[in-house]
Amino acid sequence: RDSLLAVAGVLKPHMYGPSISIGHARRGVKDEPGSWRRSIYLQAHRSAKHPTLSIFDPPDYTQSVGARTTGATTNGALFALNAPLVWDLAEHLAKRVRAEAGDELSAQVKHLHLLCLSRPPRGKELGIGLSLLKAGHSDALWHYCHLMLGLNEMIYIN
Repeated sequence: RDSLLAVAGVLKPHMYGPSISIGHARRGVKDEPGSWRRSIYLQAHRSAKHPTLSIFDPPDYTQSVGARTTGATTNGALFALNAPLVWDLAEHLAKRVRAEAGDELSAQVKHLHLLCLSRPPRGKELGIGLSLLKAGHSDALWHYCHLMLGLNEMIYIN
């Protein structure tokens, strides 16, 4: 979550202060701009789990365990493809890329790779990115940003 917010340029850097309420189970728990601080500041409720963090197998707040089990599920990939939060952040990222890289498409592709993957495009990646952006669709950069936010290389640390 923090990586997605940071890359999109919307992570609030404010340190310290009160924790961020994630809402109440009856009203629904939302991940919205007011709560876009580091996840360390999110309240941990036993009765209401955070919608984004719960997808990535967070610790169980009801148990005290020295080590957690690991598992692989498709929830993270499905979240990256379908969650409204990721689509919103992709839109913010597209605006950031346009503002920082300008209108030149190759500069946008290179900058997007640097932001999301901390490296320049490799091999065919520049050509693939350019072909996506040259397709002429008005939302092409937004969709390309969404694609980049969903890459395993973006989400997981090796």
